[in-house]
Amino acid sequence: MKSQFRFIITIALMMLLIFYTVGRVSTVVYINKEAGISPSPSTFKINTSIFYVNREEMLVAEEKAITINSNELVEAVLTELKMGPTDEKLFGVIDEGVRILSSEIVNKKLYLNLSGELVNSTFWQRGYHEVVLYSIVNSLTQFDNIERIQIKVEGKDINAYLDAKHTIADLSYNDTLIFREPATPRDVVQTFLNYVMIERYDLAFNMTTASASDDFTKDDFKSEMSSYRNQKQSYEATQPFVKRNGTNLSVIINYEYIDRTRNITYDGGTEEWFLLEESDDLFKVIWPRSDY
Repeated sequence: MKSQFRFIITIALMMLLIFYTVGRVSTVVYINKEAGISPSPSTFKINTSIFYVNREEMLVAEEKAITINSNELVEAVLTELKMGPTDEKLFGVIDEGVRILSSEIVNKKLYLNLSGELVNSTFWQRGYHEVVLYSIVNSLTQFDNIERIQIKVEGKDINAYLDAKHTIADLSYNDTLIFREPATPRDVVQTFLNYVMIERYDLAFNMTTASASDDFTKDDFKSEMSSYRNQKQSYEATQPFVKRNGTNLSVIINYEYIDRTRNITYDGGTEEWFLLEESDDLFKVIWPRSDY
């Protein structure tokens, strides 16, 4: 009888040990498939990318080690965004007064409700809405348990604070707003066209020969390239390749229109952009194109 009692006690102790171990393992959180190991069941520390902006008002990732308490992942990331970067060349776009009113993750979708300070911030008031939103979205989607984010402000859909033409649905990681220093002719043209498509005409204009001329203004450029953007908005630029013909340097872009409903791709033709090579690693897009 005593041996049977000892056996039951032993089994009970083993079960308690298993439950305790599982409880500790459950505090491991993953970011990009890598685990952050918790020193205690309620906290863990992990390296992640927090997105700030540079002088061009484009996103730049800064690597940070953040400590997260229990289920306060979203709070920890927002705190880092509000604290700002360590790099003096970068700037934070989330004001200190921004608060989380509610947050919930369901099936890898984060439902995030923020306080009104978000849309009263300096960057938001200057019109850099996407930069503000994607500094949050790109930082939070570094974690494997968040793929999409629905943002509300004071309980209202974020679209209530945007122009009608900029209506958005769920937000996911966006690399078109991330700053990349173009180093090759292909990079220059791709970056130039990306700036046009995200309506950063100021940055696109600075990459052209027209920026050093008194014959054209940024308004002239914006007027023509906004029309160009409207024509190309439904197309995807693919397979760019560099062409040299004597002293002429150009990049040829192939365009495709993809009907995702019927899974059909249509040829959208090709387009050639000529470049002025000012030095070995500095290129300007020749504009206006009538100069070709």
